[in-house]
Amino acid sequence: MNITAKKLLEAMKKKGHPVATGELAINLIGIRATAIDGELFNDWLCVLFEKKGKQELAIYPATTDCEALFVSQRTGLQLPAGHYKNCWQLGVYRGRYATLVGTQPLGINLCHGEPDPYTLEKHHWSGVTQVMAHITDFHVVLSQLFEAASKHERTFSYTLLDEADVG
Repeated sequence: MNITAKKLLEAMKKKGHPVATGELAINLIGIRATAIDGELFNDWLCVLFEKKGKQELAIYPATTDCEALFVSQRTGLQLPAGHYKNCWQLGVYRGRYATLVGTQPLGINLCHGEPDPYTLEKHHWSGVTQVMAHITDFHVVLSQLFEAASKHERTFSYTLLDEADVG
């Protein structure tokens, strides 16, 4: 899939989702793959923001399908595609590491999938958790979020699109 800033912005506009604008205003966008193909991290987390007047886009392997992947953890929840305004704030996930934690009853969290044996063996993620594949990518995104929080609000919105939306 060829994901570009232009395609993401067009998809968000078409769906009526707001776009954060201004220097370092971050748009966190998940893209759910059409099919779960047995690959744990077959979705994407896109970080779209403006820096020095230019659109910047970083794309990371992730999963938005925790519920479908881990039968033992099924709770009947899967995050529907849509926009979740101010759903995240900087915080600590289960007392383990700094990340984005949910601000709403839905409790969306952003986690990483390595190298924490607890994370990989227990599969404690819920169907509404978004999990990045690589801890190095996770730390890059987290540093961007801390930088953005120093200039903007400390809450972040999240938009989940389906692969077909971005086409």
